[in-house]
Amino acid sequence: MSNVSVKLDGKALAIETQFAESMPGGFFIYRATGDENFIYVNSATLRIFGCETEGEFRALTKNSFKTMVHPDDVEEVERSIKEQIESSVYDLDYVEYRIVRKDGQVRWIVDYGHFVHTEVYGDVFYVFIDDATEKHRLQMEDRRKQSVIEGLSTGYNSIYFVNLEQRTMMPYAWDKPVAEEIIQDIFESSSMERDFYSTNNEFVEKYIIPEDRATYLKSIDIENIKSNIAKNKNISCIFRCAQKNGDYEYIQLSIAPVKGESQFAVLALKNVTEQMQKIQDENMQMLKMEVELNNALLENNAKSTFLFNMSHDLKTPINAIMGFTELAQKNIDDDKDKVLNYLEKIRISGNLLVDLINAVLNMAQIESGNLNMKKEPCNLKKQAEILTDVFRSQIAEKNLNYNISLEIAHENVFADTPNLNRILSNILQNAVNYTPSGGSISFTISEDENIDLCSEKKCYKFVISDTGCGMSEDFMERIWQPFVRGQNTTASKIAGTGLGLTITKKLVEAMGGTIELQSQLEKGTTFTVKIPFKECLQQAQDVSEEIPKRKWTSSNKENKRVLLVEDNELNREITLEFLKECGIEVDAACDGLEALEIFKASEENFYDLILMDIQMPRMNGYESTKAIRALNRKDAASIPIFAITANTLENDKLRAFKSGMNRVIEKPVNMDSFSELLKKV
Repeated sequence: MSNVSVKLDGKALAIETQFAESMPGGFFIYRATGDENFIYVNSATLRIFGCETEGEFRALTKNSFKTMVHPDDVEEVERSIKEQIESSVYDLDYVEYRIVRKDGQVRWIVDYGHFVHTEVYGDVFYVFIDDATEKHRLQMEDRRKQSVIEGLSTGYNSIYFVNLEQRTMMPYAWDKPVAEEIIQDIFESSSMERDFYSTNNEFVEKYIIPEDRATYLKSIDIENIKSNIAKNKNISCIFRCAQKNGDYEYIQLSIAPVKGESQFAVLALKNVTEQMQKIQDENMQMLKMEVELNNALLENNAKSTFLFNMSHDLKTPINAIMGFTELAQKNIDDDKDKVLNYLEKIRISGNLLVDLINAVLNMAQIESGNLNMKKEPCNLKKQAEILTDVFRSQIAEKNLNYNISLEIAHENVFADTPNLNRILSNILQNAVNYTPSGGSISFTISEDENIDLCSEKKCYKFVISDTGCGMSEDFMERIWQPFVRGQNTTASKIAGTGLGLTITKKLVEAMGGTIELQSQLEKGTTFTVKIPFKECLQQAQDVSEEIPKRKWTSSNKENKRVLLVEDNELNREITLEFLKECGIEVDAACDGLEALEIFKASEENFYDLILMDIQMPRMNGYESTKAIRALNRKDAASIPIFAITANTLENDKLRAFKSGMNRVIEKPVNMDSFSELLKKV
C-alpha cells in the first residue's frame, strides 16, 4: 500500500471543494476502508448520475463507492484498483465500469483515482470520473467490426483496407498458402501502407498467369471500384496464380464497400483451388453424363431410323412380290406375256430382297468385330479386268464411255480379294446407276507415295469418277450413314439397299485405308480409296472360292439320286420340283436325324449327293454331316454333301467345312448356277 500522507482536515477540504466545483468532470473522495463511504462529491458527479442534490446521490448509491458501481463490475473494479495501487505509488489508477443513473439508464464511466493517507480521515481515494458511454459504444462497434473482419479472415487468405481517394492499401490479415508469401515478398511489413496500383501491378507480374491478368486488372481499377460502390455492389473474380511446381492455384478476389465510407473499400483474397477442382470434377462428370445421354439418344435414334428404313426397304420388294404374284394368278389363263413380265419383276424384287438381307448381315458381321481380313495373293490388274467384265453389259446397255487405267508397277499383292472386290464393285455399281446414258466413267489404279517409309506395304490408290447426277453438300455429310440415299427407290427408279457405301467405308477402314468423296450436283462424283498392301513376290493364283473346300468326284451315273434334307415344307417342295425337272431322283428327309437313318439304311453308293439344310430340329446339318462321315462304310467319306442355308457368314461357312461339307449354297438358291453345279456331281 502507498505510504503517501496528506493533511486533510475541514479547512483543507473546504479549499479543495472550491476547486472541485469548478471542474468540468466528476470528482469525489471516499474512504478506502470499511464501507467506502463518500467524504465529498462535486456537482459534476451529481449530473453524471442524474441527481439534483447530494442527498439524492447518497441515497441512490447508498453513500458507498461499492454500491455506486454496477453489481456485475464491482469485483473486477476492486481487483484492478488493488493491482494498480500495489504496483505504483504516484500514478493514477485507471478503470472502466458501469453505473445506474437515477432515471435507470446504464452508463459507462472512466475512473482515474489515487490512494492517499490523511491525518483526519485516514485512508481515502481521490477519484476523477467522466461519462464514457459514447466512447465505449464506439469502441464496442470497432471491436464488433474487428470481430467481423477477423471472422472473414478465417475464410480468406488475406484482407486489405483500401483508401480509394489516396489510392493506398493497408494489409489487415493474411494466412497461408498465398498471401503470406506475397506479404513477405511485396509488402515487406504487415503494417506498411503501400501504393495501391504499384503493389497490385507487382503482384500481377509476379504471380498471376498471363491469361488472367486482364480480368484481375479490370476488377481492381479504382474507377470501376468506385462505380460499383456507388451502386452498393461487390466485385468478384477468380484468377490463377502460378506455383513453383508448375501447378495453378485458383484465387478469388472480392472487393466490398465500407458502410457509410464511400472513400474506403475492403479487398480480400481467398484460395478456392479445392472448390474449383470440385466444380471442374462435377462439370466433367456432368459432361460425361451428357455425352453418354446424347450417345444413348443418338444410338436410340439410329436404331429407330434403322428399323424404320429396314421396314420400308424390306416391305418394298415384298409388296412387289405379293402384288405381281396376285396379278400373275389373275392373268394366268389370259395373257402369257403379261404373266412372264410379272414373274420377271417378282424375280428382280426377290433378288433385291436377298441383297438387302445380305447387306444387313454384312453390316452385323462388321459391327460385331467378327470380320477377319484375309491376306492371300491377289493380282490387282486381273481383279480390275474381272470387275470390268461384270459391269460390261450394264455399261453397254446405257451407252456409257468407260475408261480403265492401270498405273501400277507391282500388280501382285497380299489382300482380302473378295472384300476388295466388294468395295470397288459397290462404288462402280453406283457410278453405273447414277450416270445417265452417254455419260462417262473412269477407273484408275495407281501406286501412291508411301507416307510411312519404314512400312513394308505400298499405298495403292483406286479412283472411280463419273459424270452422273452428283450429290448435294448436305447429302455428302450423311452419305456414310446406313440407309441414306439421295432419292428413294421410288423417286430415283434405282433399286438399292442404302447400305452399300456404309459397308464400303467400314471395309476400307478395316483394311487400314481411307475413302474420300468429291461431288457436285449435275457434274459428277469421284471416290478415292487408298489402301496399303504388302507386295507379293509370287504370282497370284486364281482362287474360285473364299474358303478351301472338301473335294468330291462325279459318279458319272446317268440317273443321279439325291437325298434332300430340309425341315421347311415350302423350301423342300421347291427344291424337289426343281430336282425332278432336272431328271434327278430325290428322297427327302425332314431333319438331320431322319437323314442319318435313311443314309444308314441305304446301300453303298446309292446316293450321289446330299443336300443338307443347317438349322433343323432334333439334329442340325452340322451334326448330321459329322455323323454320316463317321459311319463305317466307304461312301460315307466320299459322298458330296452340300449345305443349302441362309447362314452364309464367314464363320458359318468355316463351320460347315469343318463338319465335313463340300460346298455351301446360299438361300435363296440361284437355280441357273445350281443346275450347272449339279452337272458336275
